[in-house]
Amino acid sequence: MNFQEISVILGSITIISATIGVFIANSKNKFFETQKVNYESTIQSYQDVIDSLKTKNDFYEKEIKELRVMHTENVQQIGELKGELKSYRELPLKEIAENQKVITTVQLLIAEHLKVDGVDDLIKKLAK
Repeated sequence: MNFQEISVILGSITIISATIGVFIANSKNKFFETQKVNYESTIQSYQDVIDSLKTKNDFYEKEIKELRVMHTENVQQIGELKGELKSYRELPLKEIAENQKVITTVQLLIAEHLKVDGVDDLIKKLAK
């Protein structure tokens, strides 16, 4: 082989290598651009999720405030009901029942003394 043939072969190899190098560099560049687009898309998705979570967080904070107000009102109402319950417990229910029996007995005695028509049936009903 002479110098001219070697030069042509080396030149051909250089051209082929350069072409392959350009192709690889171009492919890598496209790959990096695709990755960049993917990263930007992912970052935007995360930002959307963060915004959604912030919105939900604001909603839940408002809801918590409303529930605390309702809780405070419910505690006050429970206190009022406890007070009413205490007053009902202090009512002398046994005495009231006994007094009603006495009143019924007195009414029956009055009805017997009056001897009104139909009072016998009333007496029998009340006696039961």
